[in-house]
Amino acid sequence: MLRTAMTDTLRAMRVRQAGVAFVMIFVGSLHPQPALADDAAVLKKYTPTGRHRIDMSYTRYDTYLGDTYVFLPTYTWAPRRNLRMNVAGSFVSNSIPANPDLGIPETINETGYGDTMIGVQYDPSARLTASPWVPDTVGLNASLIAPTGNADKGLGSDAWFASIGAGWAIDSVRHLWLVPAFGYDFTFAEEPLAAEVNQPYVSIDLVWVFDFGGWVGITPKIGYEFEESEAVDEYTITVGKMFSNGIGISVDYGRIEQINPNARRDDNSWLVNFYYQFGRPPGRPER
Repeated sequence: MLRTAMTDTLRAMRVRQAGVAFVMIFVGSLHPQPALADDAAVLKKYTPTGRHRIDMSYTRYDTYLGDTYVFLPTYTWAPRRNLRMNVAGSFVSNSIPANPDLGIPETINETGYGDTMIGVQYDPSARLTASPWVPDTVGLNASLIAPTGNADKGLGSDAWFASIGAGWAIDSVRHLWLVPAFGYDFTFAEEPLAAEVNQPYVSIDLVWVFDFGGWVGITPKIGYEFEESEAVDEYTITVGKMFSNGIGISVDYGRIEQINPNARRDDNSWLVNFYYQFGRPPGRPER
């Protein structure tokens, strides 16, 4: 899923221009995932082990300027049990109503290619697969979002966005998994329409996995934005279902706190994700 290819679930960034919202979605879609594949007693029937995964995701995001809709195709590859990589594109459609007070004389509707993300994850305990229920926060992880979208049309962020972090999984009682993590989000090479980000954070995934292959996840997160000298908090709730043939679906709902004075204090975000996992397990030769 995206939290995989796009985590977290873009991570809470301030909205200063319309284009920044799309990076927020892109990063925030790196959402909480179900438990690790090593919980074989429960997931044996519902655990695809292929090293490849394709995600097709759709999200809606309400910025203070208007509504944003983003389609996020993602490819994930896990060649070994200690390494996982992904790349994600974005196709953005926005609708910004006329607002003379903000210098928008007429309604703006734009559609086009947005920002692009690449990510890598390394886990010394070698527990990784391409499966979406393996959280991107386990082990050492990093992602980079390139401003490939046109910021003048509200399709991109106008800045490079990077995230680095580390986390570890704790197998608790009754298939409850805890994944505490910490990290740092920041922007660089900002252009005029960009919003600067300089935010360390801590988070924890709480995930319940059920015998029928479904899961429910909750991820609270707290950060501190140095650019505004203000604490930021958010959360994401995930409900999903996986199948033995590698097909799955999940729905995310989140609240992302925006600290820019022009933005809504809390923005709602939805993410619907379909995925397909295939190929030989990591570490085994392909046929």
